[in-house]
Amino acid sequence: MTSSVVLIITFMFATPLPGADHYLAGREAERLGEHGAAVEAYAACAGQEGPLRPYAQLRAALCAAAGDTAKGIAELQQFLESHPNGPWANMAKAHLANLLRHDNKHAESAKLFAELLALEPRLWWFDRLEWQAADNLLETEERREEAYAFFRKTVETAPFRAQRLDAARRLAKSPEPDDRFTAALAMVRAEEFEEAAKVLVEAAAAMLKGDESSSPWNDLVELIAKAAGKRSTQPEPAEDTWSDGTIARLWLAYVVRLHVRNRDLEAAAAACDRLVEAYPGAEESGDALWRLAFLYIIKDEEPKALKQYLRLVEQCPDHALAVAARMRAAHLRRRLGETDKAIKAFTAVAEKGPATAQYAEALYWRGVLHETAGRLDDAKADFERAAKQGLGDYYAHRALGRCAPADQSSIAVAFHVNGTAPALRTVDIESAPLDEFPESLRAEPWFERVNFFAAHGLEEAEWEALHLAPLMNKGAEAEPIYQALGEAGVAFTAIEYAKAFDWGLNSATATPERLRVFYPRGYWPHVCAIAKETGLDPHLLLAVALQESHFRPGLTSSAGANGVMQVMPATARWLATAEPAVKGEDAARLDHPLVSLRFGAYYLMRMLERSNGNLVRALASYNAGPGNVSKWLERFPDLDEDAFIEAIPFRETREYVKAVLANYAAYKSLYPL
Repeated sequence: MTSSVVLIITFMFATPLPGADHYLAGREAERLGEHGAAVEAYAACAGQEGPLRPYAQLRAALCAAAGDTAKGIAELQQFLESHPNGPWANMAKAHLANLLRHDNKHAESAKLFAELLALEPRLWWFDRLEWQAADNLLETEERREEAYAFFRKTVETAPFRAQRLDAARRLAKSPEPDDRFTAALAMVRAEEFEEAAKVLVEAAAAMLKGDESSSPWNDLVELIAKAAGKRSTQPEPAEDTWSDGTIARLWLAYVVRLHVRNRDLEAAAAACDRLVEAYPGAEESGDALWRLAFLYIIKDEEPKALKQYLRLVEQCPDHALAVAARMRAAHLRRRLGETDKAIKAFTAVAEKGPATAQYAEALYWRGVLHETAGRLDDAKADFERAAKQGLGDYYAHRALGRCAPADQSSIAVAFHVNGTAPALRTVDIESAPLDEFPESLRAEPWFERVNFFAAHGLEEAEWEALHLAPLMNKGAEAEPIYQALGEAGVAFTAIEYAKAFDWGLNSATATPERLRVFYPRGYWPHVCAIAKETGLDPHLLLAVALQESHFRPGLTSSAGANGVMQVMPATARWLATAEPAVKGEDAARLDHPLVSLRFGAYYLMRMLERSNGNLVRALASYNAGPGNVSKWLERFPDLDEDAFIEAIPFRETREYVKAVLANYAAYKSLYPL
């Protein structure tokens, strides 16, 4: 562990935990594959009385499994006999279940997985356990169908491409033709055409030809052949004779995506028109219209983009992006000077009611247009309605920033994001100030362990939090435990407990205590130390970390960003050469929460300097890169910050900037300095 991380950790522990240095040395040796050295370090840790002893013994047993699975199983079983209770017991069972699986003891493994998956409430990281349990069942003849049922569901419902693709790869091994077909379709959707072709080639010949039921297979083979041969050139549209509409839709949707990626506007528009004409209302049609509108935007053809958004609303009214498309159309009308039509469009969204995600946005922008036209009473009414959406809604805080506070005794404050405007205003929160943790709580072994483990991004922190489940539904008694988990860094698990137990609700209204769970001060002592180094507001760092990862150090994005602050490895390597305050060797340890916080903070500091203190532009640079922001500023040189945010072409970046600013306002509301 690097010296910079050691210095920060001293803020949390005035007196180090007994054996802490040995424990960390063992974890580092494990990371490097030096299991003999790790065992020695864990033995030294276990030789000292203290809260880390059981975990040191457990990790020593795990190291034994690295060279001898049977020995590892025996040592874990012995550990569980001597330590049947405590948070380490479930951790040991999870590792033992995996070892048993690899040792082909699938029935014993399945029993342990079932025991773990029966625990309540089900936490976010249980998905990994469920996947491991399904992989174990996949290797048993008598329960294999249960595994395939899991992977069928995952192919259809998993939120991430990588999960769906991994599930498809497992489902492709099913003896059932329908499963193989489903797997191949999933691979096609993921544009993994060679894998899809292999699935079909390995299928029995009878499944691919002969009777009428095999025609979808023939169509899919044709689609894959076209994709494999045409990806770098001009793909042909789907054949009208294809028997299964799903195949044709997938093919045309792929063609649209391909041309949008290649920035070929004419070809993308032609493929999109054919798809929408053939399959009006289909999900793929809505997706294609959204992509085509994006292409028109970046080609600076806003009137044509407007047309595509309106087509999406009309052709696919139930599409997941329909309301968002209506909002983008309203913003384009506003930018094109079609004020009356823009107001009508914003009104249509606002009339859907407060449950609509864009409700406050529609009211806010309708208020801006009323204000510009001199209809000040109408503008005030819209801003006040938008403000009622409350804490954590960007447009609510923005609307409050445009309104004079009704009560001059209000403690709410306005703050700026670029030195002048726009201002966001905090929300009055009537609550008792947070107290320091009482000594009795600090002395609890779990408190010491969870802070220690979480500060280093170790899995043990989550097992500790799982063991606290019976305490998390105790009303006011649970409040300091929620706070402790949040500030330690196990914040997302605390949020899931609050959701599962409806903790902190008063007649369905969130209390300030509940709101603080959802806006936790993760890694708080460390955040304060890093904020002081960089000159950043600690609440801003919390706002970014919340949006990036909910403080989870093990996350890796599809683009490869890592850790609490989701820093790209290439960015970390560049920063290590450009910023003396960060260490080059740390660039490879972005999964360590304090390393990620440090790199993220210094990168944000650099982006703020580059943006002359303009937080909107700095956040956009953090998400999309400073090069893209420079291009947007050249394209939109005269827009104020409100309008600039809405003009950002990348939906992810546009929503990211608003989300972080909303988080920032929420933190400043809940934790006034």
